[in-house]
Amino acid sequence: MGKAVLKVSSAVAVLFFILLSAGTVFPQDIRTLLGEQVALSKDICPAVKHAIRERRNTREVVSTAIQMGHSACYVVKCCIEGGGSLEQIIFGAVAAGATPDVVSRCCVEAGARPQDVAEVMQREELLGLGYTPAEGAGPVVIGFPGGNRSGGIVLSPSAF
Repeated sequence: MGKAVLKVSSAVAVLFFILLSAGTVFPQDIRTLLGEQVALSKDICPAVKHAIRERRNTREVVSTAIQMGHSACYVVKCCIEGGGSLEQIIFGAVAAGATPDVVSRCCVEAGARPQDVAEVMQREELLGLGYTPAEGAGPVVIGFPGGNRSGGIVLSPSAF
């Protein structure tokens, strides 16, 4: 009875491993898929949209397409049009070397809501959409030249 249970558990473990690895897509597979699609259509946009429709990892698709030499803005635009996750698009573009300010601008130009882009950028502490956190900024006391006379006001940095 012990050997039968061991064989069944081994078979279940092997089957589980096969099922898990079947859903895993490696970047080289994405590169191959994108390369084949670009060869057919002579454009990265349909290739990226096709990869997203096939439920490939959006972050890997964006990153791989940019690393293949395609324009970051164009890839971002196509991924947004293809229905990819905005968060994964941003992560993939930044991972491929695009700067956060460029990625945020491209997302907005592609039709993403600026509020959604800003939310992802702030949550991940990426600087984009003109946002730069002020270090040590606080109220500034404005007074008369020369010193201690009263009459000064507090001026908030947001008024600049």
